[in-house]
Amino acid sequence: MVAKSPPDGYTIMMGHVSVNAIAPSLFGEPAVRRDQGLRSGGVAASVPHFVVVHPSVAVTSLKELIAYLKTQGTS
Repeated sequence: MVAKSPPDGYTIMMGHVSVNAIAPSLFGEPAVRRDQGLRSGGVAASVPHFVVVHPSVAVTSLKELIAYLKTQGTS
């Protein structure tokens, strides 16, 4: 809806990282890509994120986790 609204300066959207970055990697490309149909206006908040893994996964850093996942293939 936001991308199809008239460019009158009155329509805004607040999106979280899940909408703009994570969802496309999980569900495929959205109907409107943020970098093609929308323009960033600023940052309203900053939310820390963290990654956790099961203790049976022998990794101690994000770099190690990515390398480990690459060895697992896709299913």
